[in-house]
Amino acid sequence: MPNWVGDAVMALPALRELRRIFASSHITLAARPWVAGLFEGEGLADSFLHVLDNGGFFTRARSFISDARRLRRERFDYAVLLPNSFGSALAARAGGAKTIAGYATDVRRPLLDDVISFEPDHKTLHQVRYYLTIAAQIETRLTGASCVDFEHTEPRLCVSEEAKQQALLMIEGFAGKSVAADGKPLVARRPPPDRPPVDETEAQGNEVNPTDHWPLTTDHWPILAINPGATNSTAKRWPAERFAEAADRLSKDAGFQTVIVGTEGDREVAEVVAALMRTPAVVLAGKTSIAEVKGVLSCARLVVSNDTGAAHVSAALGIPTVVVFGPTEHVATRPLSEGAAVVRHDVECSPCMLRECPIDHRCMTGVGVDDVCKAAMRLLEDAAIPGL
Repeated sequence: MPNWVGDAVMALPALRELRRIFASSHITLAARPWVAGLFEGEGLADSFLHVLDNGGFFTRARSFISDARRLRRERFDYAVLLPNSFGSALAARAGGAKTIAGYATDVRRPLLDDVISFEPDHKTLHQVRYYLTIAAQIETRLTGASCVDFEHTEPRLCVSEEAKQQALLMIEGFAGKSVAADGKPLVARRPPPDRPPVDETEAQGNEVNPTDHWPLTTDHWPILAINPGATNSTAKRWPAERFAEAADRLSKDAGFQTVIVGTEGDREVAEVVAALMRTPAVVLAGKTSIAEVKGVLSCARLVVSNDTGAAHVSAALGIPTVVVFGPTEHVATRPLSEGAAVVRHDVECSPCMLRECPIDHRCMTGVGVDDVCKAAMRLLEDAAIPGL
């Protein structure tokens, strides 16, 4: 599997086709732990194998040897490489796979048995199609023809009602408890409109915040999920103060309760955004697995995000999603969904694909709060969300 959540989501249509092609086979997904949870409940594989490549040189070398041994024990007949890396091909070869299929990228052609050919102009096509081509050519070589559907290619994810309830309980558990680095609370809960106010004197006498105990439900306060971070890339971050202002405006105009998601590396900027906001925010950044993030996003009515994996997950769940693009290429890697809107400011140096902007970050600072909020309201109108 690809190493990043967004890429893994874009590979979903290809995985469904591979499940169809190898219907009578036992399929194992070899994935990084931070990606594997995405596929829980999707019915795409019979088993999962967690592989690692993080840490220093010696840690990675030990992980590689361990992964190769585990792969050999499984005695795989066929390995399909979705990443472009040399390392994925080397791992499959060291793991004893009888046949290895993938693109001849990253000087790995000698390690491949079935070389997948690139489509003409593949760099201008969406990455979903890039993965689907792998499935199509494998099916053609095995059966003489391909039935891969290149027309209906939107990635789709599902979440059970039980997982949604668990996500709501998690949000409720963190509500009123999120604090900034200085120890000040970031959340000021408010009672639902059909509940009487709490006696603040009595609540304070019990050393309880008078609004902490109100249950957070999507019936009373629809959830706006925002992701103001971007793993390993400050260049992809829309300014924190604009995320805060957009969330405040959407909370005021549409009655949203804001939940801030992200990885451990996004926690600092998440707390900054929450501290800048004038309306309640529950900070979950760095406190959830990918499977839990999937559940949280499934409870949202709207998602506003930088170009991150979370944006792809929410779009695949059918949640209206606004994505702010700047330094990255938006045509081939945007969330492929009718319910996703890309907001960007066209500048001469974009896309540069740099992780840090060497000049003035004009591609992101050129995107205004009005741009994002207008895109959000259009999506909500198109989705015909009742009560908003």
